[in-house]
Amino acid sequence: MDISKMKLVQIAPAVDAKTSTQKLYAVTTLRSLTAIDAKPRVPAICTNLRRAKRIVETNEWDIYEEGYYPYVVIETFNANILYSATVGPEYWYMWNKRHGRYEKIDKPRELKNVCAFGIG
Repeated sequence: MDISKMKLVQIAPAVDAKTSTQKLYAVTTLRSLTAIDAKPRVPAICTNLRRAKRIVETNEWDIYEEGYYPYVVIETFNANILYSATVGPEYWYMWNKRHGRYEKIDKPRELKNVCAFGIG
């Protein structure tokens, strides 16, 4: 691939229209769905949701780590706020071994009242 002929595409960061606060999207991988064994890791914090979803849906950088992290959640946070709770929807994924990729799932029932997996 000849990168000298590639075009750079800059994606604008997400901003809350009401508060002008920049949104951040934390991509958090989880070992399990139980608090004691979850072992959360944040391989990426993105300034737009499309980029965060692409990281998960293409398993960029092998965030699955050959089976160690079968779950992923993308959470929305406000920038520049210490210990922020999530402020937007969560996007959940589980690794599908047969298809070799993360696929969208509903938020697990046992975690319905839990947020801020990767930050806070």
